[in-house]
Amino acid sequence: MHIINKNGFKSGYTPMLNTQNSQIMQMDFGILKIGAHEEYKKINIHKESAFILLSGEVVFIYGSEKTRAKRDSTFNDEPWVLHVPAGIKIEIHGIFAMSEIACYAAPNEKEFSARLYRPFDCPAEERGKHEAGGTTRRLVRTFFEYETEPNSNLVLGEVIVYPGRWTTFPPHIHEQPELYFYKFEPEDGYGYCEEGENVYKVYTNSTVVLDKNMTHPQVTAPGYAMWYSWAILNLEGKPWKLGGFLPQYEWIKDPNAVFWGEGR
Repeated sequence: MHIINKNGFKSGYTPMLNTQNSQIMQMDFGILKIGAHEEYKKINIHKESAFILLSGEVVFIYGSEKTRAKRDSTFNDEPWVLHVPAGIKIEIHGIFAMSEIACYAAPNEKEFSARLYRPFDCPAEERGKHEAGGTTRRLVRTFFEYETEPNSNLVLGEVIVYPGRWTTFPPHIHEQPELYFYKFEPEDGYGYCEEGENVYKVYTNSTVVLDKNMTHPQVTAPGYAMWYSWAILNLEGKPWKLGGFLPQYEWIKDPNAVFWGEGR
């Protein structure tokens, strides 16, 4: 499923997905736009929640904690990510100009500690620079997953793909559905997202929901960097883990692989 929103988002919360309108992805997802002196308050009784600051400056308040966070760009600045269990009241206060926040929630009543991931908690791992002539070069951040937060039903991260490069290649599959939300730099760029044999043309503010056991390589147009957040649901007894590469494509990861046209 591909949801296109080329015109951006209005002030307030814009729902993009919820557990009622998507049988594939049992998750709430939306974008919050909040201006100076505006407030957003939320308490999910039966769901854990996560919030990625995409741009702007806000104050996060959760429990007895209160922290100011600023991020000018998803491409040039490290993230701030708030993750809270069910039953925790959160407040987000706008500081100056309009801020944008990606909001996630998934059914989960298990207890874990609320945490605000700060920029130094979210180092980027560079992948693909020395594979296939650098054609899969990207920066990957995994905020939390089963190994680091086993009581969470969410897995959440972000990726920055260099212009004209591929990501999520070699193709792989997993039993859990996945959600992507995109930005491009410059913002009028585009890319392509594969879901099995289907291909979606994605833009800034596109949302894609991928079914389980579907390959999902992606590529961005030359000259345009691509950022996306990715969210996966851990299934009962089947937490997500990296793997599942299709064996016929794994040869490209061999540092000694020889590609057509090299040396010509």
